[in-house]
Amino acid sequence: MSGTRIFSAAILLLFLSVAPWSRTSAVAEASPIWPFGLWVVASSNENERDDADRRRDVRENDNDDDNEDSPPPPPPRPVAAPQPPPPPPDQVSRCLQSGDAVTLAMPNGSVTAKVFQNNLAIELARVDPPSVPAPPGGSLGDIVFRLSASNCGGSGLSMLPGEMNLGVNYVKGIAAGRDESKLALMFYDGQQWSTAAKTAADPGHNYVSASVTAPGIYALAQP
Repeated sequence: MSGTRIFSAAILLLFLSVAPWSRTSAVAEASPIWPFGLWVVASSNENERDDADRRRDVRENDNDDDNEDSPPPPPPRPVAAPQPPPPPPDQVSRCLQSGDAVTLAMPNGSVTAKVFQNNLAIELARVDPPSVPAPPGGSLGDIVFRLSASNCGGSGLSMLPGEMNLGVNYVKGIAAGRDESKLALMFYDGQQWSTAAKTAADPGHNYVSASVTAPGIYALAQP
């Protein structure tokens, strides 16, 4: 009979040792302060959140103070107005070979000289219209210029060694009210004006040309 009770007690003890609540109870018994540990962890997390909130508030306050203390931004710099292009040069010169050309830009057109000889220096220069007598009919667009020639590196020439093509491209508006087919290049020899040799007008291209052999003053006009 005593052996039976001992066996029953052993079975009961084994059952209690493997039951789930026995482990919980064991943990509880082994760690009697575990509820307090959970409270400590929760309190620590809450303190960290409070610290983070305080640091964020400090940064925001610092930024607000910096913004209040910072001077206002400088006004934008004024944008400089674009500068007008420089006026064309009053003269151009080049040492030319046969087939070469030199061009002088003018406010109301341009003048181009093309040579058919080698080593010929050509200079084109603007002339103030009031400084010379007006050509017949008056000059168009103040296109009055001087043609000078010399051997490259040598002295000036009173006559060209051969014919040279002289052409004028003019702005359309300066010929308003004129018969453009009658426009011509006029030559001033220091005494009087005359129509340059082989003058030809091309109204469709606003162009007048002539074959010349003499340096001197020329003008675009309608004789």
